Amino acid sequence: MNIFIQSNPQYSALFWGAFRLVLQLSSNLVTFFEKLLELLDQLLTFFPRYEEVAKLCNDENSERIRKNIEEIYVDFLGIFQIAVKVFTRSTGKLKRTPMVLGSLLWQPFDVKFKELLERMEVHNHNISEEVNVWKFKRDGKQIAATANWREYVQKEHQSAERERALAQEERRLMAEERRLMEADSEENAESRTKIPLLLSEIRDAKSHLEQQRLNATVARVQEWLRPSDHVDAREMNSKMRDGSTALWIFDHPQYRSWIDTEHCACPSGNKRS
Repeated sequence: MNIFIQSNPQYSALFWGAFRLVLQLSSNLVTFFEKLLELLDQLLTFFPRYEEVAKLCNDENSERIRKNIEEIYVDFLGIFQIAVKVFTRSTGKLKRTPMVLGSLLWQPFDVKFKELLERMEVHNHNISEEVNVWKFKRDGKQIAATANWREYVQKEHQSAERERALAQEERRLMAEERRLMEADSEENAESRTKIPLLLSEIRDAKSHLEQQRLNATVARVQEWLRPSDHVDAREMNSKMRDGSTALWIFDHPQYRSWIDTEHCACPSGNKRS
């Protein structure tokens, strides 16, 4: 081809230059689609990971994680929007092929998507950082729960130890009481005067032991009746609920009959309240 051009340079060079320009523009179009498909293929490999993150990090501490994942999806749709603008006008009509080729030649693929890809990278980094923060908070809650459980076990152990000590002291006092009562008839007159005093002291000690046991029982019952911190669990389970859960009740015939009734007796005195 070059030899032919050199032999007829006045015309052939002009046509050859135009032909080379067409080939170059066409190659730009092919390269654009190849890069676009490669980019989409790479991005699609990350979406299952985002889905797993959204499922795992589903509590009150994961709002920022979900927000960044939403931004990733918005940016992903932005890629298609940019690709559509390459081939369509603002009116929605298709561009002519020369305009498309000229647009790709004027602004290459990397330039068109640079800002969008940089924004996606920022959101991806934010997701990684937010997941680390979420893990720290979750681990902190687990550590706190473990500490509370250890404290509970320790209290139960101490309570059992006190109960065993009280029972042992009670048995000792009862044995001493029996011994003194048996010795009452055998001792002399001087000893008999001391025995009632000792028995009174033993009975007072037994009464004190009973009061200690009663106080310990009341404390355990109060601890058991004390309401737990259920707010976190309720909020987490509420966020795990599907958005359309229980909506069927609004279409139930009985509900529709009640809501459409002009005169109905409502407990609050106000319909639909």
